[in-house]
Amino acid sequence: MSQAVRAEHESFRFLAPHVTVRNLSPEEIRQGPPQLDAPLVIFVFDDAPADLRGVLERAYPGCRIEGFIDGWNLPVFTVFRAHPPGLEVHPQEAVPPSRRLSDLPGAGLVALAALGVILLFAQRFRAAGAANVP
Repeated sequence: MSQAVRAEHESFRFLAPHVTVRNLSPEEIRQGPPQLDAPLVIFVFDDAPADLRGVLERAYPGCRIEGFIDGWNLPVFTVFRAHPPGLEVHPQEAVPPSRRLSDLPGAGLVALAALGVILLFAQRFRAAGAANVP
């Protein structure tokens, strides 16, 4: 819901190309929010009337509410994620990257190559040392 950002905006078409997106007016929300036949995501932008957040919280108890801010730490929009009763939802979790070198792709090959180089130099050093012994 926004006066400035519409469902036809290229951001929605890019981020959700195969999802039905539609505009909702504040009056539609106050009269009765959409029914939950499938998972529903509602974006409420900062220019929407403040009472609509409360209306959505009461209409979809237990919904996941997430606020988003811009680079200047100002609120831009709030996302309401609601699911029909009985639907099991598994939210995506961000997994931080490992800081161990051994977890990098190809780390085993690099370690094996380094060991091979060390063994090669050790063998040549030993051969050179044996050649210098009278």
